[in-house]
Amino acid sequence: MKVLGIGRLGKDAELRRTTSGLAVANILLAWNYGKKGTDGMKPSQWLECSLFGAVAEKVTPYLKKGTQVFIDGRDLHVETFEKKDGSLGSKLCATLDSVEVIHERKKEEVPF
Repeated sequence: MKVLGIGRLGKDAELRRTTSGLAVANILLAWNYGKKGTDGMKPSQWLECSLFGAVAEKVTPYLKKGTQVFIDGRDLHVETFEKKDGSLGSKLCATLDSVEVIHERKKEEVPF
């Protein structure tokens, strides 16, 4: 399944290498959907994404927490896993072909 979307990064990108030396970057993308609840907040959906090769190496330094990005990818799927308490959990995952930074969130300056 094709994946296209805009969201914000929930944490800085993490770059690692496979045993064969291939670069892999992992990002966590979030977006809001639906109507506001009684707390005034909209629910959030999270997507765990992976980038491979030269693309992963090039974009990782720019992918910081809070940055708004446009993603283009494939292989949207749900992975299940066992939690520490023994119950089953699930997460939405995708493999990305490209990521474009739309807007980087600036840290607010605090006047003293």
